[in-house]
Amino acid sequence: MSKKQLALWGSFILLEVVTLLVYSNMWMKDLYYYLLAGLGVISILLAYLIISKQEKYIGLTIFLVVIGIGIGQWWFLEGLLTQAGWIFGNGAP
Repeated sequence: MSKKQLALWGSFILLEVVTLLVYSNMWMKDLYYYLLAGLGVISILLAYLIISKQEKYIGLTIFLVVIGIGIGQWWFLEGLLTQAGWIFGNGAP
């Protein structure tokens, strides 16, 4: 793994950890959803860079990136799952 790839992976992991910290600690702030959305966009861009620069083990790379996004962007997935539950569960609780 080159230094550039290592820097991309390190940035991606750090960004996902920061997103989790924002999600769990800043929920009462005005900029909460803006911060989460911004971190999510940066996360997707880093994921794209990681996958596009990878030459070997592309399947493993995609798997690890999807797991990282799933963990770091849990707030978004939770919202989607809640909406799906409401839609397919015949209305909101």
